[in-house]
Amino acid sequence: MLDVDRRRWRCLGPRDAEPERERERDDFENGSHRPEPNAFAPAAAPVLALPARRGYARAVTSPRLLVDALCVRFPEPRPLRDALRLRPAPPPRTVLDAVGFQAGPGEVVALLGANGAGKSTLLRVLAGLVAPISGRVEIAPTPALGLADERSFHWRLTVRENLAFSAALQGADAARIPALLAEVGLADRADTPVRACSTGMRARLGMARALLRDPAILLLDEVERGLDPPGRHWLADFLDARRRLAGTLTLVATHDTAPGAAERFTRALLLDSGRLVHDGPPAPAFARLEARP
Repeated sequence: MLDVDRRRWRCLGPRDAEPERERERDDFENGSHRPEPNAFAPAAAPVLALPARRGYARAVTSPRLLVDALCVRFPEPRPLRDALRLRPAPPPRTVLDAVGFQAGPGEVVALLGANGAGKSTLLRVLAGLVAPISGRVEIAPTPALGLADERSFHWRLTVRENLAFSAALQGADAARIPALLAEVGLADRADTPVRACSTGMRARLGMARALLRDPAILLLDEVERGLDPPGRHWLADFLDARRRLAGTLTLVATHDTAPGAAERFTRALLLDSGRLVHDGPPAPAFARLEARP
């Protein structure tokens, strides 16, 4: 069994664990032990509360997003019989390979690529949900990030109760919930259970959850896939208004290559098998993606 030393974020093997416990016991008896800070307490502005793990900057002050040489690998599954016979494991699969870019306030960036190109993984790395094996991510200010998707809702709870639960976890002001529901067009569905919501309604609920702490950087993971044409027009107008009025930096992972889709963005990043192959104007990236077989 592995024991995790939270102060250094490294795993201790069974031979290392007991000496570590003895040192902590001695520190406590000598009066040199200090209680660890609550990792889930909101950080004081302008410091961003990110885990002190490899690949993350702990404190940044200027409003920006910087990604430098980001690399993520996932282990490949193997049959149980191979593990029992001590056969060597297959090499890990590279999901992101030396991805790097910078973005500033007021940009609406399209994140393009085929299925499995690494779009969702990149957003989860930026949100602190996936740890890279190498590279650097710097994010500012606080509260910085809001990740919008339609996953991880409590289906038996109502729309309002889901937002209240998320607000309690994030330390956000629950008094903003009625205004957020009105902003995303769900004011009349506040008491509807999530299990009775359509895909488009859950996409709007994901937007409301991402906005609970009024983030400066908004991450959208294919939220438009469940929206009807009026809903997509609403999303484009909503992002444009936040860009103009609040200077929000938005990254949108999307597969929408319909005519006029590129006009909603100020810039595009195109991923191909985990590599960044385009960083520039949206129109060429959308044309390149649409031309793929």
